[in-house]
Amino acid sequence: MLRRCWIVGLSGLWVVGVLWACREGYRIRVKPDRHPLSELVEMRATLSDPDAEDPVGTMVFARDTLDIGDVPVGKQVRVELPFMVEGDAPIVVLQCKTDCGCTAPECPKKVFYPQEGGVIPIHLYTDMLDTGTFVKKVELYLHAKPKRRFIYLRGRVYKE
Repeated sequence: MLRRCWIVGLSGLWVVGVLWACREGYRIRVKPDRHPLSELVEMRATLSDPDAEDPVGTMVFARDTLDIGDVPVGKQVRVELPFMVEGDAPIVVLQCKTDCGCTAPECPKKVFYPQEGGVIPIHLYTDMLDTGTFVKKVELYLHAKPKRRFIYLRGRVYKE
C-alpha cells in the first residue's frame, strides 16, 4: 500500500511539473530509447502561442508518373523513384500502399532531412498483369506536407 502511494505521489509531481512548464512556455522533448524514429518523437508543451505553425518539410518528385515502357509478361521490373526534401523540417515515409499485389514499394525506414535526397524502390511483377496497357497507383503516407502523395506507374505488358 505504501509503495502505491509513493508511485501516485511521484506521478502527481510529474504532472504538476509538466503543467508548470506549459504555463511558462517551455518545450519538453520526450525521446523513447527503443523507438526507431525517436528523432521525431516530441511532445510540445507550448500554450502561450497555439497558432504558431511547426516547420514543415515537403517531398518533391521530379515527376508523379513513371513510364516503364514495354515489358514482357513474367518479368520483374524494379523502378527507383528519386525525391528531394525541401522545407525546414525532416520527413519520414510512414507507409506505402498499392492498389494491387503486382506492385510492391519498399518504404525507406529512415529520416530524411532538408536538402537531402533519396529513392523509393518499386517492384512490378508483370506475371500478375494481363497483356495490354496498365496504370498502377502507389500511395505514400508521409510525415510531411502534403500528408499523402500518389505516384503512378504506367506501361504496356506484351507476350513474347
